Amino acid sequence: MKRNLPLAFLCSIAGILSGCATAPERAAPASATPAAATPSPVKLDNLQKGMTTAELVAQWGQPAEKKTLKSSNEAEVWTYREVTGSYQDQVATGTRMVPRVDPITGVQSDSPEPIYSQQTVEVVRTSDLLIFQGKVVEWKVRDEKRTKLN
Repeated sequence: MKRNLPLAFLCSIAGILSGCATAPERAAPASATPAAATPSPVKLDNLQKGMTTAELVAQWGQPAEKKTLKSSNEAEVWTYREVTGSYQDQVATGTRMVPRVDPITGVQSDSPEPIYSQQTVEVVRTSDLLIFQGKVVEWKVRDEKRTKLN
């Protein structure tokens, strides 16, 4: 009987461990197609300091926005935007009261319950490029999430 105890212990541990599972990871956001009006600067590796505006337009297209800096007529900021991904999500948009009965006391009362709605989340990459005397001098890139309830 004592010889079977370690075997029984190992079998019970194996049974417990085989029942454990991790939750699946959330799927990566699906890639969305950028709108026709906005160029697609997906690859920053082809961007170089000293690039001319003609080379920039040939690779990235026309910018979504151009701003001339007040301090110098020779300096501009060109802005490119693209949607790099989007996904659907559930969010609580309100609550409603639902009746419930306390299982111990049997007393009926109202309890708040969340109301969920579906929203679309888009990840928008904005690239601001500083152009001085017709050449790329510097740039910065930022990602923003835009949400819209469906």
